Amino acid sequence: MAVNPTPSICSNARATSLARRLVGGEGAATLMRYRIDPESCLEVAAHGLDSKGRILLAFSRHSGMGAPSTDVLEEVRVDIRLESPDPRVRILAATLHYLGVLQWIPEDERDGWANSPGIPEDVAAVIEAGGALAVVNINRVLVHDSAGVAPVSAIAMKNYPVSPLCGSGVMGSLEAHDAVLSFPNHELRAVITAVVEGLADGDVLDERPSHGGCEHTQDRVYCVDVDSTGITLMHIGPLGGMSRIVHVELPTAATVDDVQSTLAAAVSQTRSHRVHPRM
Repeated sequence: MAVNPTPSICSNARATSLARRLVGGEGAATLMRYRIDPESCLEVAAHGLDSKGRILLAFSRHSGMGAPSTDVLEEVRVDIRLESPDPRVRILAATLHYLGVLQWIPEDERDGWANSPGIPEDVAAVIEAGGALAVVNINRVLVHDSAGVAPVSAIAMKNYPVSPLCGSGVMGSLEAHDAVLSFPNHELRAVITAVVEGLADGDVLDERPSHGGCEHTQDRVYCVDVDSTGITLMHIGPLGGMSRIVHVELPTAATVDDVQSTLAAAVSQTRSHRVHPRM
């Protein structure tokens, strides 16, 4: 299930954080060599940033693209899709794309890259298995999430700090998601209410009348994403109600413990408000 909101402007921090994560290795990437073969789309086996901030793309030796020309710079487009790891339903959390200039690394230099400090482990593993490696230079990326679209400069993206929450990459993201999903559905609905009513720090990213959806998704709350800026939750409202996507803010340098305490505080605020409503 994917939501297609009316385009707007994503918050700078959230968009920059997403850009850093996706270009840094999260999500699934594809490469379009539109000047050479605009109809082809190559799957990227691994991608990421090295310690020098270079954007790396690694391709399996079974990709079928043939031997790349290492003495020619190519104009390319890269798309990256990030899906929520919530196992109950398929949710597209965000997409990113950029145009750039790609240079293939010669085969006799790849081992040196694979063994260099600061290269992502999964990129090195693809190279060591005989895969191809390319470096891409870009000026900016475009991030699309539940709130809309935002441009992020390459400099801002590369300089964005990696938080303790996301520093361990995919495993850190899964741990954070597990922390969210440890809350029962009715408490996550209370978190949604807290953000909507201004009882907890956050934003309503998308809101629209609900068409009910599938029976097993009605009135359920799903964790779309968690990163250093906050927790993105999606509530599928019952038929005739409202469906919403909200972003719950997290404190600076948030940890998994902060995820749990932030959600617990939002639940408490909603309960307190219902018992003692504002006059």
